[in-house]
Amino acid sequence: MSATALVQARIDPELKKAVEVELNSWGLDITTAIRMFFAKIYQEHALPFRVGDNKQYMDAADYDFARQVEQIEQHIANQDNIIDFDDNDAALKYLQGLV
Repeated sequence: MSATALVQARIDPELKKAVEVELNSWGLDITTAIRMFFAKIYQEHALPFRVGDNKQYMDAADYDFARQVEQIEQHIANQDNIIDFDDNDAALKYLQGLV
């Protein structure tokens, strides 16, 4: 790798320490885990896990977003047919109407 970019994030200190201990038990450090996370997102064009309902580690905006994603997923799972949209804006408008 010829160049790198710096990524900074504010994390609860207790959560950071607990995750660091867990990662170290697997032979990983935080930097490697973040690189793996980014690589998986890049490969799959999606989060490598399902967004869950874990209020303990979410702020209000994160929790609200996760709730909206789950509502949309449930609605899509209950559809018997595929909806065809003219463009991305029409699809976004439809999805926003679900929440």
